Amino acid sequence: MIKGNVTFLLLLFCAENIVAEDKIYRTCVSESGDSIYDLELNRSLGVGEVRYRFFGQDVFYKVTVTSGDAQIVEGVAEFQSSRSGEVRGNPWIFRYDPATDVLMDNKSARACK
Repeated sequence: MIKGNVTFLLLLFCAENIVAEDKIYRTCVSESGDSIYDLELNRSLGVGEVRYRFFGQDVFYKVTVTSGDAQIVEGVAEFQSSRSGEVRGNPWIFRYDPATDVLMDNKSARACK
């Protein structure tokens, strides 16, 4: 009975870790500290959200993950809503590297934590 419970708990723990690896939650900041990106990416579903803050702007982007292999996550962020009054925004391409913990916003690198 105890052996069965231990096996069940071990399997449950492994399953939770596999699911957790598909989800990425990071905060990335530009070198100047003026731009802040809050990432929430789900590689297995191919979706997510980015909150972008720059001085007074506070904008949310809906993310479509176009490539989410084990090494690099790439996708397109499209304007979703804003807390600061913007009614539209330009879509942008991103690339996140979990190994280096760096977000590329078009061609600019942002360190994440």
